[in-house]
Amino acid sequence: MKFCIVVLNWNGKEDTAKCLTSLRKLDGSCEIILVDNASTDDSVPYFRTAFPEVTILQNDRNLGFAEGNNVGIRHALCGDAEYIFLLNNDTVVAPDLLQQLEAMLRTQSNPGILGATVYRLDETDRLDHLGGKWNPERMEFDLIGKGEQMTSSPVELDYVCGAGILVKREVFQQIGLLESRFFLFWEEADFCARARNHGFSIQNCPTAHIWHKGSASFRGGKPHAAYFYWRGRLLWIEKHFPATNRWRALLQLLRKEGIRQAKLALLKSLEYAALHYILRRKNTHEKRDRMLRYCASICGIWDYALRRFDGGPLWLTRARKN
Repeated sequence: MKFCIVVLNWNGKEDTAKCLTSLRKLDGSCEIILVDNASTDDSVPYFRTAFPEVTILQNDRNLGFAEGNNVGIRHALCGDAEYIFLLNNDTVVAPDLLQQLEAMLRTQSNPGILGATVYRLDETDRLDHLGGKWNPERMEFDLIGKGEQMTSSPVELDYVCGAGILVKREVFQQIGLLESRFFLFWEEADFCARARNHGFSIQNCPTAHIWHKGSASFRGGKPHAAYFYWRGRLLWIEKHFPATNRWRALLQLLRKEGIRQAKLALLKSLEYAALHYILRRKNTHEKRDRMLRYCASICGIWDYALRRFDGGPLWLTRARKN
């Protein structure tokens, strides 16, 4: 079996270097493609020197996670790779990763997508998460395995964790690439749903181990995460709910949770303004972060309604840096 690994970098020089170093230790050979999303930290010159064996593709702007990976996928599909492994740059991999994936592939009747078993980098015996299962009552995915200890058997999932996902070449050829409108988050859930609709299997591989630096849940309060979570959530429902109840589901969700987000955004804004500007309180960063999170949620809902699926508003980028 011929494998190709695609890693996306955006101003992540240190994390990406650790990832590429771990890939050097893989048992077996494969092509490694590093796609850079217009980084400004001078990481590309460093990678060209430190990792000459890696194919490096440079984008002239930040295309987001989905379309950034698509650049690498297109390059891989021009070659002879049978399987393409999409790997987050803030991961390290076990040396036998490819061997374990190949062993499981040989047991599948119609292999389509395999997810690696993703552990936390700071708690190496605990799962980040394996993927998600759709919760129809909450209209979102429940993360499976989050924070649990090692697993030894495959788990039934609606999507596998996008930190490390192996895709058969034919899947891309039949259903297309990642949906670029998601930009960040929800793209693996969308991709897996489309693959399942075409008859491909979606499973995790218990023996294929990687360790992920990122949080097991991106809903931890950061404004940019809240923005892309809500925008992507609504787009996912639009794409995958039956036409007969799609808009009813969207309206129901917005009436139930959207109004709540709007109320909290207003209340938290007033609270922060009173503490910071009127009472001149110090250490109001936590209040500010909560306010921005709810404001970002409303902004994500609004931009979805306006069909804006780019990198988000400028204030969101500034909030992420603070």
